[in-house]
Amino acid sequence: MIKRLKLLGWVLAWLMFFWWAFWLTLDGRILERLIERQVNPQLEFGRLDLQGVETTWFGLKAETVVFIGNSALPLLQVQELSLSWAPWYLLRGRLGLGARLYEGSLEAQWVLYSGRFELAGEGIRPNRNLRLREKGLIASNPKLDFAASTGLWGPPRGTLELTLKELKLSGKTEQTGLVIDLPNTSFDALSLKARWQEVQLELEGQTQGDINAQVTGQVVLDWNRMESSRLNLRLSAALLPAFEEQLDGLVKSLLSAYRNAEGRISVELSGPARVPQIKRI
Repeated sequence: MIKRLKLLGWVLAWLMFFWWAFWLTLDGRILERLIERQVNPQLEFGRLDLQGVETTWFGLKAETVVFIGNSALPLLQVQELSLSWAPWYLLRGRLGLGARLYEGSLEAQWVLYSGRFELAGEGIRPNRNLRLREKGLIASNPKLDFAASTGLWGPPRGTLELTLKELKLSGKTEQTGLVIDLPNTSFDALSLKARWQEVQLELEGQTQGDINAQVTGQVVLDWNRMESSRLNLRLSAALLPAFEEQLDGLVKSLLSAYRNAEGRISVELSGPARVPQIKRI
């Protein structure tokens, strides 16, 4: 019995040796092509481009991962991505992922036994994205922190918390798509908390800056046609006097119709997201 156990141990040791010898010497370019061939046919909005892939003892790394849209412009560019299945992760039933994203960091964990995926970002500068910057809507270099959690199978459910600081939005018609120009709008901070379960989405958000606003309520989601989702939201906002003075007279007149007795803009949005009803409260 002992001899058989020793023999089995030696066989397993040699198998492990040959596996690591194969894995650690595997050409990264072969892995790049293999992953791209498996993933890209599943993507409807573009393709994945991997560069600098190499294997490690308990995972693999990629210097750059780029998601390229159908317009041939990069939608997202991730750097220094690392995927780990180290024993200290597997013992907890998890796979780990880390990356750099637009001057910030990303960390993710996949909880294997529950199918839960947890993602957190810190210090991300979204306006470093070439496509977003070309649109010109964001006229500053804001900083984004967030934490999200969702299930990868079963009924859709999850949570999201994010904070965006030092945000400045252009009011020019060529950026906003509106018929009149607005003044540039600055926010010291914007925060959002969201929780969803199947088709029910609960929202709580607020802004600080030229517009100090709070929004709460629910959205009944239509996953196939998001514009048909049903809104039940309440919005309360106050504009800084210096900002309000720059508004066009027509805009001021429209806003005055939704002011309450305290002078705040206070409305309820209900009905389909495409054409919601707006009621002063």
